[in-house]
Amino acid sequence: MTAPFAELDVADVRQAFETKFWGQYYFAKIAHRSINDNGSIIFTSGTLASRPYEGYSTMSIIAGAVDSLCKALAIELFPLRVNCVSPGYKTLEELQDKIPLGLGNDALMSNPYLFLINDSYTTGTSIVCDGGAMLV
Repeated sequence: MTAPFAELDVADVRQAFETKFWGQYYFAKIAHRSINDNGSIIFTSGTLASRPYEGYSTMSIIAGAVDSLCKALAIELFPLRVNCVSPGYKTLEELQDKIPLGLGNDALMSNPYLFLINDSYTTGTSIVCDGGAMLV
């Protein structure tokens, strides 16, 4: 959902929250009871939480909310580990030449999830996987 803030339809913004924020929230609410104590929940946020772009206010707000949820649940659901991956861009061709390592793909962006699943000493954090997009 991209549009200038003043032009956004509130119903569309609510729908974006319903799928991108509330979907992850509800998943954690239901699933945490079934996950072993040494298990983890990994959310997906986005770099727009820290590096917003014009026209992406809704996605920036949602990403920030997911990052905050991650930190809060890392405390509340202990001993479960709760982390977040903040992926960059895969499809915005206009950014291809601006990002130091170029646009990402599923194989590259899956690595932080695998790391967090297997690392027993990381919780309440967000790993940025953006090919250097936050630098430009």
